[in-house]
Amino acid sequence: STRGFAAGSSTTPFFLRLLAGSGRQRQRYPSEKWWAGGSHGIRMMKTLRAGAADDYLSSLSTREGSTVAERQTLVDIAQSAVERNSVSESTSLPEHVDPNSNESDANKHSIRLARSFLEHTCPSFLSSDISNDEDRLVKIGRSIEDLVTRTKDASVIVGARTELEASLSLLIEECTLLASDRVKVPTVRFGKTELEMPILSLGCMRFQQAWGTKIETMDDVTPECQQNLINILKYASALGVSHIETARGYGSSELQIGEALRTLFEGGELRREDLIIQTKVPLKPTAAEFRDVIERSFRELQLDYVDLLGLHGLNLD
Repeated sequence: STRGFAAGSSTTPFFLRLLAGSGRQRQRYPSEKWWAGGSHGIRMMKTLRAGAADDYLSSLSTREGSTVAERQTLVDIAQSAVERNSVSESTSLPEHVDPNSNESDANKHSIRLARSFLEHTCPSFLSSDISNDEDRLVKIGRSIEDLVTRTKDASVIVGARTELEASLSLLIEECTLLASDRVKVPTVRFGKTELEMPILSLGCMRFQQAWGTKIETMDDVTPECQQNLINILKYASALGVSHIETARGYGSSELQIGEALRTLFEGGELRREDLIIQTKVPLKPTAAEFRDVIERSFRELQLDYVDLLGLHGLNLD
């Protein structure tokens, strides 16, 4: 899952933060050394991105009738977008609007900011279907504002503007890549196994119907929630994210994933052998109780086997 990646971190590939779209939690990773693929994974990603940034630079150099002094730099465009789309102190929204939804003033502001910036720097992104996902635009808008704000008071520092332009250039590269059909997440060998593990996993803790034991059967799951889950599984697979990770403790996650996989397998949209499915189960005092927990996971997932099994919650009593 990409939910936890930082918006605005110049060291974490922005591409990773945009793949999943949904999610607003932010956490910073120190460097690209986090990548499981090491230098191999980074080389593959650089190959995927190769040439993407040249589109913008080429458009600047071929703009008719313009001089170097007349051409706006990335920094100018970003700063202008932030200034034009400053958040109003007042709000016209009713009090009951979820502040985490895209109906909130803050997220609408981020969407406007992203569109304002991208219409000048990456129109291919806005003309692609991927721009219909407003969660991505929220992340882009937040990143632009974070980057500009971070360097606004550091303009006198040598290299600050150059660093900002490099970060914005990377953002454009990865938006261009996302708008293309060339996105494929690299894989690496998983430990001492022969499993080819994608360097990103699809963590299934957040998009189930409910936590706890509220959901007992698929009759308790809304069609909208289940279709969203199916769409996520299909999209992740198309990107090469074949590692699907869930847990017995994730509420209705196993139940819904099992039903979604059955639908996708029967429809020929996914194949079981192409997926690395993992679940996690809690420890139990006796072998019989532990076996019951595992067998329930198999029933919920509607599978004869899982590729990986984890022991969950070892820190709990």
